Amino acid sequence: MKIHVGFEEGFVKASMVHTGDQPTFTEENVKEGTEFRVVLNIRIESSPSLLNLAVADAIASTGKLMQAEWLETYNECFSPLPPKPVHRLYKAI
Repeated sequence: MKIHVGFEEGFVKASMVHTGDQPTFTEENVKEGTEFRVVLNIRIESSPSLLNLAVADAIASTGKLMQAEWLETYNECFSPLPPKPVHRLYKAI
């Protein structure tokens, strides 16, 4: 999971690779603010509809707890297609 929180002149990014791991943070020009752009990138073994529901619930709960308003501008939740590997056979010299 990666979360990128951007603001006027900086950002905070948190990444977590395995369940139970502590997140790693990258920060640049961190300041207090009132408006942020949040991008979530989550890869998980789940159906897209269940993931979408869990994320929406977490956002609503966090918004209520923080007394914050969430304005969603874009949402895409999907399962990637299976890979189509390319096989090449070359003539031995």
